[in-house]
Amino acid sequence: MARDSLTAMDRLEVALFPLNTVLFPRMPLPLHVFEERFRKLILRCSEAKEPFGVVLAADADERGEETARVGTLARIHAVQRLDDGRMNVLAVGDARFAVLRRRKTEDDYQIATVEPVYDLPASPRTIEPLVQEVRRLFSTYFEALVAKAGIEVPEYELPADPSELSFVVASVVQLPLMRRQQFLELTSTSERLQQEIAYLQRSIERLERQQDESRIATPFDPDDWKDVFSRN
Repeated sequence: MARDSLTAMDRLEVALFPLNTVLFPRMPLPLHVFEERFRKLILRCSEAKEPFGVVLAADADERGEETARVGTLARIHAVQRLDDGRMNVLAVGDARFAVLRRRKTEDDYQIATVEPVYDLPASPRTIEPLVQEVRRLFSTYFEALVAKAGIEVPEYELPADPSELSFVVASVVQLPLMRRQQFLELTSTSERLQQEIAYLQRSIERLERQQDESRIATPFDPDDWKDVFSRN
């Protein structure tokens, strides 16, 4: 992610929206908001044109009493207000942040003081081979994944920026929540890409094994195979 997009975020106060998900920069976040406290949060942020902070809820009921320390700002792009007060919201991930301290509001959601989280600079000579390998493996992985689902490969375009590429890949691959959170918290683009290469390699091997097993177990018509088997 470009550092200049974060220059206004040296320290910031944001409303926190704990969720059982990990939001990565530049990725869409559709929400169906029904709790009263979060309706008020969305209304406040929408009216003030302010982002809110998405953090992984560590408690099972998503009350947000326990959350991950690192989250992602979410900027609201659209709000649909329903007759009963619920809302459909489309937000998009922006910059990462780390929570420094937080307090509860009268409306029962939390406001946090946060600071930005950046990726460390990386040498182009080091990172370019990783970028090319991730792009190659992701293409193979994605094609195998949609083939398994029985659908055609949709058109997509991966970002050129190494950091943004690493976040897109992390958001698409099938990872456990805590692994996603670890990817979000990493401050080395190179390390994130290296770990994604290892994960993609394993995933491709697993998908290929599953395809082989499905071919082995393909049903057959006994009439077409009557000369193959012993008649004993």
